[in-house]
Order: sequence, then C-alpha cells, then structure tokens
Amino acid sequence: MKVRSVRVIPYLAGWAVVAASATILATLGLPGRAEAQPALTGSAIDGIAAEDPDARMLLQSNELVYDYDNKTVSAVGNVEIYYQGYAVETNEVVYDQSTQRIHAIGKTKITEPDGNIIYADDVELSDDFRDGFLKEMTLVTPDRTRFAAATADRRDDRITVFNKGVYTACEPCKENPERAPIWQFKATRIIHDQEEHVIKYEDAFFQIYGVPIFYFPYFQHPDPTVKRKSGFLRPEIIYGSKVGTGFGIPYFFNLAPNYDLTVQPTYFTSQGLMMDAQWRHRVANGSYWVRGAGIRQSDPDDFDAFQSKEEWRGFLASEGFFNINEFWNWGFAGHLLSDSKFMDDYYFTDETYLRDTIYLTGMSESN
Repeated sequence: MKVRSVRVIPYLAGWAVVAASATILATLGLPGRAEAQPALTGSAIDGIAAEDPDARMLLQSNELVYDYDNKTVSAVGNVEIYYQGYAVETNEVVYDQSTQRIHAIGKTKITEPDGNIIYADDVELSDDFRDGFLKEMTLVTPDRTRFAAATADRRDDRITVFNKGVYTACEPCKENPERAPIWQFKATRIIHDQEEHVIKYEDAFFQIYGVPIFYFPYFQHPDPTVKRKSGFLRPEIIYGSKVGTGFGIPYFFNLAPNYDLTVQPTYFTSQGLMMDAQWRHRVANGSYWVRGAGIRQSDPDDFDAFQSKEEWRGFLASEGFFNINEFWNWGFAGHLLSDSKFMDDYYFTDETYLRDTIYLTGMSESN
C-alpha cells in the first residue's frame, strides 16, 4: 500500500502567506514567501496591497495540510483569505495546484472589492478569483438588493449566471426571513453583466409575496449601480382599502444628461389603470419638473367623499428653482387637482393641503 506524503502544520494565532514555506511550495510549484507573518489587522492588509501590488494571498487558519502526491494545500479551521480586495471566510479550503482551483468546502462568506457579499454552501474558484462555481448561494449588494440561486457560474470577473435564480430589492421580513418578499423576479436564468451594468432574465415570472403575476420569456433592466440609463426601475406596490392593491413598473427615459422622462402605469385592482408621468429638466441657472397623473375609476362609489366619486380624477403639478445671480434666486410651486382628496386616496402625498407659491429671495453672508 502506498502512503501519501502529507505534512500538517498548525497555525494557532498567526498569519501566513499562502506558499509560506519556500521548500514545500517549490515542490508543489506554488509561488510565495519563506517566512510566516505576524497577526495583521484589516488596515495592515490594505497597506500591504498598496505597497506590493504583486502580493500573494494572505491566509489564516488553524492548520495547513500539504499533500505532496496530490499536489494540494488545505487550510482547515477558521479559514480567512485576503487577496486583492477579496475576503473569504469558511471552515476549509483546498488549493489544487494541478487545476489551479480553490475549493471552499461548507458554509462560505465572500466579500468582494466592490462591497458585494456572497454566501454559499460550496464554492470553487480560479486562483485569481475571476471565475467560479457556487452552490446554494445568495448575493447581497451594498444597496441591499439580493440575488439567490441554486447554482451560479462566474466568468471573467464580469458575468455571473444564476441558475434557478431570484432577484429582489426588498429586505427579508425580520419576523419571518423565510417568507417570500413583497416582490421578486424568479427566472430559469438570471445573467448579471457587471461591465454593461445590466440584469437579464430568461423564462421569468414577476411575483408578489411568492405568487406569480406576470410572465416574461425575456426581460432586462439596469443593475442597481446605474444612476442614469433608460430602462425599467424598481416596481412599486401600493395598497388601500378603496383602491385595492396597486402594482406599477416605472420606465425611465434617459433623453439627455440634463433632462429625462419617467412614465409609470399603475394598475389598481379596485379602480383600474392610472398613468403617471414626470418630466425633469436642468437648465443653466436652475431646474424644474412637471408631473401629471390621471385615472378613470372603475368603481367610484367605493369612496365616501362626494368629490372622490367622480369618474375621472387626476392632478398636474410643477416646481422650479432658478438663480438670478449670486445674491438673488426665485422659484415656484403650482398644482391643479381634480379634487382635494385625490393625492391622499392614491398615496401621492401625506400632506393635507398643497400650497401654490412664487417667491423671490435675496441672501448674502450677512443679509
């Protein structure tokens, strides 16, 4: 019987550079330093990366296991890895020099340089972290949007394909995190292109509280990092006893750097379809916006107030602010309403009244 040549080195409280032993790692063909490193803080790690752009992985674990015959290095117990802005936390990691793949076994947390956090049950990555395969994973972005998938493939540090995936911008319910979010897209495949900043869906359903509402064979929208790009924005859910449940998907038209248009059709289960549009324009000395909405109510008798029983209801509003010079500025706010209750009934504002104004202001450091 052939006995594998294995060496176990314990690391109780210290740090080591992967390939910490020049002799052993030369045998495996891994690059690295010869000396072990003292304990490091997060800021110290950042400093090393800044001083040495070619620095290798920094790793901490309870022990390292070197398998000469299989050309693998295993880090076992409380494993932490830092590499070019990435941080990996897991219980066991195996590096296979033959395939140049890193396999994190068990519950794993990965923090990416852009702030994304990935949780997965099993992770396999290339040694530069650009490609990978993950099982039962969840990705949380800095703005709290979420992806989840049975499996996911990462390609060239640019494209991530979520198989049997889910995307939502809703926070999990604190009382029952397992409960379906208010809304989510669930698809056979979700493709996130981080270079083009777009999320694509194939064979997708839009769900409310886990119930399928709309089916899309193909659908796409900008990802949360995009500030100005034509496309669908985050869906909105509204509920009222008189209007029912309202569901709307805004569409943003990025017409120019200084003006845009947002159109949102919203369907209310008790009152029908409302159209809502807002124009925004920034000029050389200020900016203004104009917004209008209208609905032909399906069941006006559901409302108590006499004015609310009209078939057609809506509003038109506009506000602006402009500089005349360094001292003077002027502005306005105006509103046209079908009735005084419309804004409250359809949840446009919590104010009990709107004020129409035009003003001229002069202000300096002392007056």
